[in-house]
Amino acid sequence: PGFIHALVTFTVSGIVINTLSTFMDYLVRLNGAGREYVGIVGGSFQIVIMISSLIVGKQTDKTRAYYSVTIAMLVLGAFGLAECGVSLDADRGGDLRWALIIVAVLVGPLQPVSTELGVEVAYPLSENTVLLGYSTVFFKFVKCLVYFILQGAERCWYHENRCYRTL
Repeated sequence: PGFIHALVTFTVSGIVINTLSTFMDYLVRLNGAGREYVGIVGGSFQIVIMISSLIVGKQTDKTRAYYSVTIAMLVLGAFGLAECGVSLDADRGGDLRWALIIVAVLVGPLQPVSTELGVEVAYPLSENTVLLGYSTVFFKFVKCLVYFILQGAERCWYHENRCYRTL
Protein backbone atom coordinates (compact mmCIF):
# COMPACT_ATOMS: atom_id res chain seq x y z
CA PRO A 1 0.00 0.00 0.00
CA GLY A 2 1.28 3.39 -0.91
CA PHE A 3 0.56 6.91 0.14
CA ILE A 4 -1.93 7.32 -2.72
CA HIS A 5 -4.19 4.70 -1.10
CA ALA A 6 -4.26 6.68 2.13
CA LEU A 7 -4.91 9.91 0.22
CA VAL A 8 -7.79 8.46 -1.83
CA THR A 9 -9.35 6.84 1.23
CA PHE A 10 -9.18 10.07 3.23
CA THR A 11 -10.65 12.06 0.33
CA VAL A 12 -13.49 9.60 -0.35
CA SER A 13 -14.43 9.50 3.32
CA GLY A 14 -14.42 13.30 3.55
CA ILE A 15 -16.55 13.67 0.44
CA VAL A 16 -19.13 11.12 1.61
CA ILE A 17 -19.42 12.50 5.15
CA ASN A 18 -19.53 16.14 4.04
CA THR A 19 -22.08 15.45 1.29
CA LEU A 20 -24.39 13.53 3.62
CA SER A 21 -24.02 16.21 6.28
CA THR A 22 -24.85 18.93 3.76
CA PHE A 23 -28.03 17.23 2.56
CA MET A 24 -29.02 15.84 5.98
CA ASP A 25 -31.99 18.23 6.18
CA TYR A 26 -33.44 16.97 2.90
CA LEU A 27 -32.68 13.29 3.57
CA VAL A 28 -34.19 13.21 7.04
CA ARG A 29 -37.33 15.18 6.12
CA LEU A 30 -38.46 12.51 3.65
CA ASN A 31 -41.86 11.10 4.63
CA GLY A 32 -42.70 14.16 6.71
CA ALA A 33 -40.16 14.13 9.55
CA GLY A 34 -40.09 17.39 11.52
CA ARG A 35 -37.28 19.88 11.97
CA GLU A 36 -36.40 18.62 15.47
CA TYR A 37 -35.97 15.12 14.05
CA VAL A 38 -33.39 16.51 11.62
CA GLY A 39 -31.37 17.76 14.58
CA ILE A 40 -31.61 14.42 16.37
CA VAL A 41 -30.54 12.38 13.34
CA GLY A 42 -27.85 14.89 12.32
CA GLY A 43 -26.42 15.05 15.84
CA SER A 44 -26.54 11.26 16.14
CA PHE A 45 -24.77 11.03 12.79
CA GLN A 46 -21.85 13.12 14.04
CA ILE A 47 -21.68 11.43 17.47
CA VAL A 48 -21.70 7.98 15.87
CA ILE A 49 -18.84 9.07 13.59
CA MET A 50 -16.77 10.18 16.59
CA ILE A 51 -17.48 7.07 18.69
CA SER A 52 -16.86 4.63 15.84
CA SER A 53 -13.67 6.50 14.94
CA LEU A 54 -12.40 6.08 18.49
CA ILE A 55 -13.26 2.37 18.63
CA VAL A 56 -12.00 1.45 15.17
CA GLY A 57 -8.93 3.67 15.53
CA LYS A 58 -7.97 2.09 18.84
CA GLN A 59 -8.36 -1.44 17.50
CA THR A 60 -6.48 -0.59 14.33
CA ASP A 61 -3.62 0.94 16.30
CA LYS A 62 -3.35 -2.29 18.30
CA THR A 63 -3.30 -4.54 15.23
CA ARG A 64 -1.53 -2.05 12.92
CA ALA A 65 -3.60 -3.46 10.03
CA TYR A 66 -4.36 -0.04 8.55
CA TYR A 67 -4.52 -1.18 4.92
CA SER A 68 -6.86 -4.12 5.57
CA VAL A 69 -9.15 -2.03 7.74
CA THR A 70 -9.42 0.74 5.15
CA ILE A 71 -10.22 -1.74 2.36
CA ALA A 72 -12.86 -3.50 4.47
CA MET A 73 -14.45 -0.23 5.56
CA LEU A 74 -14.48 1.12 1.99
CA VAL A 75 -16.28 -1.99 0.74
CA LEU A 76 -18.75 -2.07 3.66
CA GLY A 77 -19.28 1.69 3.35
CA ALA A 78 -20.16 1.23 -0.33
CA PHE A 79 -22.84 -1.28 0.69
CA GLY A 80 -24.13 1.21 3.27
CA LEU A 81 -24.30 3.95 0.64
CA ALA A 82 -26.06 1.56 -1.74
CA GLU A 83 -28.69 0.97 0.95
CA CYS A 84 -29.08 4.75 1.29
CA GLY A 85 -29.69 4.95 -2.45
CA VAL A 86 -32.21 2.09 -2.39
CA SER A 87 -34.07 3.67 0.54
CA LEU A 88 -34.04 7.05 -1.18
CA ASP A 89 -35.42 5.66 -4.44
CA ALA A 90 -38.14 3.71 -2.65
CA ASP A 91 -39.19 6.73 -0.54
CA ARG A 92 -38.55 4.81 2.66
CA GLY A 93 -37.57 7.68 4.96
CA GLY A 94 -37.33 5.60 8.13
CA ASP A 95 -35.00 3.08 6.52
CA LEU A 96 -32.94 5.89 5.05
CA ARG A 97 -32.35 7.39 8.50
CA TRP A 98 -31.00 4.09 9.82
CA ALA A 99 -28.89 3.65 6.69
CA LEU A 100 -27.36 7.08 7.33
CA ILE A 101 -26.31 5.97 10.82
CA ILE A 102 -24.82 2.76 9.38
CA VAL A 103 -22.85 4.82 6.86
CA ALA A 104 -21.60 6.98 9.73
CA VAL A 105 -20.32 3.84 11.50
CA LEU A 106 -18.65 2.46 8.36
CA VAL A 107 -17.31 5.56 6.61
CA GLY A 108 -16.64 7.92 9.53
CA PRO A 109 -13.57 6.08 10.91
CA LEU A 110 -11.90 6.06 7.49
CA GLN A 111 -10.46 9.55 7.97
CA PRO A 112 -8.45 8.88 11.14
CA VAL A 113 -7.44 5.37 10.02
CA SER A 114 -6.31 6.59 6.59
CA THR A 115 -4.39 9.42 8.25
CA GLU A 116 -2.54 6.86 10.36
CA LEU A 117 -1.92 4.78 7.24
CA GLY A 118 -0.43 7.82 5.52
CA VAL A 119 1.82 8.48 8.51
CA GLU A 120 2.95 4.85 8.57
CA VAL A 121 3.75 4.98 4.86
CA ALA A 122 5.57 8.32 5.08
CA TYR A 123 7.36 7.56 8.37
CA PRO A 124 7.56 3.76 8.63
CA LEU A 125 9.43 3.75 11.91
CA SER A 126 7.33 2.52 14.76
CA GLU A 127 7.47 3.87 18.28
CA ASN A 128 9.50 0.83 19.35
CA THR A 129 12.13 1.46 16.69
CA VAL A 130 12.46 5.09 17.74
CA LEU A 131 12.72 4.06 21.40
CA LEU A 132 15.36 1.50 20.48
CA GLY A 133 17.31 4.16 18.58
CA TYR A 134 17.21 6.60 21.48
CA SER A 135 18.19 3.97 24.03
CA THR A 136 21.08 2.84 21.82
CA VAL A 137 22.39 6.40 21.58
CA PHE A 138 22.00 6.85 25.35
CA PHE A 139 23.86 3.64 26.21
CA LYS A 140 26.65 4.48 23.76
CA PHE A 141 26.98 7.83 25.49
CA VAL A 142 27.14 6.15 28.91
CA LYS A 143 29.68 3.64 27.61
CA CYS A 144 31.91 6.42 26.27
CA LEU A 145 31.56 8.35 29.51
CA VAL A 146 32.55 5.32 31.58
CA TYR A 147 35.45 4.60 29.21
CA PHE A 148 36.83 8.14 29.55
CA ILE A 149 36.41 8.09 33.32
CA LEU A 150 38.23 4.77 33.57
CA GLN A 151 40.91 5.87 31.17
CA GLY A 152 41.31 9.06 33.18
CA ALA A 153 41.78 6.92 36.30
CA GLU A 154 44.66 5.09 34.60
CA ARG A 155 46.38 8.39 33.84
CA CYS A 156 46.22 9.54 37.42
CA TRP A 157 48.84 8.86 40.04
CA TYR A 158 48.23 9.64 43.65
CA HIS A 159 50.55 11.32 46.08
CA GLU A 160 49.28 12.09 49.55
CA ASN A 161 45.65 11.40 48.52
CA ARG A 162 45.83 13.85 45.68
CA CYS A 163 45.44 12.90 42.00
CA TYR A 164 48.10 14.11 39.60
CA ARG A 165 47.16 13.69 35.96
CA THR A 166 49.68 12.62 33.42
CA LEU A 167 49.39 13.32 29.74
